[in-house]
Amino acid sequence: MGPEKLIQYLIFYLRDGVDLGCISLLRMCQKRVKMKKLVKSSNKDEVNKMTPSDQQQLKAHLKAVAEILYRNTDPTELKSFESIEKSVRQKMLEEVGPELGSFFFQQYQELKQENPEK
Repeated sequence: MGPEKLIQYLIFYLRDGVDLGCISLLRMCQKRVKMKKLVKSSNKDEVNKMTPSDQQQLKAHLKAVAEILYRNTDPTELKSFESIEKSVRQKMLEEVGPELGSFFFQQYQELKQENPEK
């Protein structure tokens, strides 16, 4: 099983929000600051849509991530669908999720400083 399959799993887990650490962190952020006040409703739809360029760039970066994770995965973890799924899930929880959570939290902190609650 090569990096291409690993990319599919990464996209699946990122798209479906399996990383509970990131979800918990984002929920915590939402409780502290009402995001609706920070993002104008007229601009909300534009913020949520990913451009084709961003989609292409995301896919390229995910492929690079998948290749790195694949190189650093024990070959015994790539022998069956179940072992691959467990390996990807573990890497999402240990490597990918914390980085995403940290980035989102940093962005939240910056947004909070620019738009303090009144």
